[in-house]
Amino acid sequence: MAWHEQKPNGRFHVAFRCGGRKLKESLLTSDPQAAQARLHRLVENISLVENGRLALPEDVDVVAFLLSDGKLNGKPHRHADLRTLNEFRRAFLNSIPKGSLEDSTLAGMRTHFGHLSQVLGKSLSVSTLSLEDLQRYVDRRSKNKGVRGKSLSLATIKKELTTLRTLWNWARNAGHLNRAFPVNLDASLWSRVGKHPQ
Repeated sequence: MAWHEQKPNGRFHVAFRCGGRKLKESLLTSDPQAAQARLHRLVENISLVENGRLALPEDVDVVAFLLSDGKLNGKPHRHADLRTLNEFRRAFLNSIPKGSLEDSTLAGMRTHFGHLSQVLGKSLSVSTLSLEDLQRYVDRRSKNKGVRGKSLSLATIKKELTTLRTLWNWARNAGHLNRAFPVNLDASLWSRVGKHPQ
């Protein structure tokens, strides 16, 4: 059985149980119809696996495999192969099934990764990412200028960190990371800059 979960930011996640553990992944959309279509595809493919008509390869990213109708069947890199933010970014973007996201969504994610790499560093070891790193990111980005020279909105910074958390959850589901994202994005990162992003 698989189901939707909609987060406070409007984004849909899909969740299901496989091999005795709960898997959860962002669908990277807040469109209910698109989320429903992807959930329907996932349910169909789970049924095909259960009936033996679709073979689940060993060490595959289960969620990506099932959402891509079994087309994304390459094995993910082992944990030792992915260390830096740049390596994780490349592997994550390559794991997204072709046509599953709008071009504008992918472009936005690439922009977010550009800012993340600029502040945190492309060679940041993702497995050691800490609350202090994320606080440093918020502090630095909140001093940047946004559109028309105005201060960058905290909502924009939160979107960038949400992209990082999406990468993190993908890496955790694929077995590259074994701990939760270092912070609840609705929590304490915003206190130093005076207001919470809407």
